[in-house]
Amino acid sequence: MMSRHCFNQSPNIESVYVPDTGLGHAPQLPDSVLMMDLDEFDLAVAPFDAGSNVEPNATDHKDVTPSTHGHAEHCSWHPEHSEWDSCPACAVSPSLEHGHVGRVLRGETGNMCHLVQIQPGTLEHIDVLWPIFTSEWARHFFPVAVYRVQNVDMYKRFADKQSWETEAMLTTSPALDLWHGTPADEKGIEDMLLAGLDQRLSQRGYFGHGLYFSDSPGKASRYTAPRNDQGRLVALPDTHVRTLLRCKVLPGRQLKCDPNVTHPRLRREPVGYDSVKGNVTGSDEYVVYDNARVYAEYVVQYRFQTSLTTPCLSS
Repeated sequence: MMSRHCFNQSPNIESVYVPDTGLGHAPQLPDSVLMMDLDEFDLAVAPFDAGSNVEPNATDHKDVTPSTHGHAEHCSWHPEHSEWDSCPACAVSPSLEHGHVGRVLRGETGNMCHLVQIQPGTLEHIDVLWPIFTSEWARHFFPVAVYRVQNVDMYKRFADKQSWETEAMLTTSPALDLWHGTPADEKGIEDMLLAGLDQRLSQRGYFGHGLYFSDSPGKASRYTAPRNDQGRLVALPDTHVRTLLRCKVLPGRQLKCDPNVTHPRLRREPVGYDSVKGNVTGSDEYVVYDNARVYAEYVVQYRFQTSLTTPCLSS
């Protein structure tokens, strides 16, 4: 059985490795791709909530000037995220109910984040979906919506961990862009975006209790389906909207296992290492045990067409 991770007692995690292109930097794409018409993919749908107040970005030229009203620490803008949208409501007071950029998510402890829909055809939109469009899985993938997650608290936790490792010269491993699929409902996904992925809620997999990631997009999609009481994946119709989260992950010092070698009793990272990399089911898996090593930065919602034979993206 494939390793999995649970949030709120329901979702399973499975991720896809994406080469690190640097935060906010789109790859150099051919003109045929940059000029393609994406309207045919029905990208205007916002399935999070039919009554959602998510508003698309008005322009690609974002205002990234920090707040001068004393609330910058609560705002969605961050100096290391020049692609983040500044929030005029947070510049006045984060407690305002209206006027925020995108959709505001609020936690029970007062934490908050912004969920900003990315417009189809922009470099940011293509950058997020490019690893999927260029995989063998592309012909089954029909994007519905892409959202940027602007969570200052969770990003600061991630950045602090990265800075500490760099200053201590413990590792030179860069952050990886990884994906994971989840069958969680809207509330479960919101909890993940607000508080981050939680290793304490993980189920034991091939490498113990950790946060699991993989480099196969097809496998990641399998884990967007729920499981029945017998632990078997439930078949979903092609019209069902699934969810992937693209995350930044710090692998740190990796214990690289030989194929088919497992360590199911691990409850934390092995002594002298920060993560585990293994291959049990034919695809590489990346497992971390520290929540601060993961930052969920994009939500991708899509439909998976099992019977489709024509690729959904062409040049």
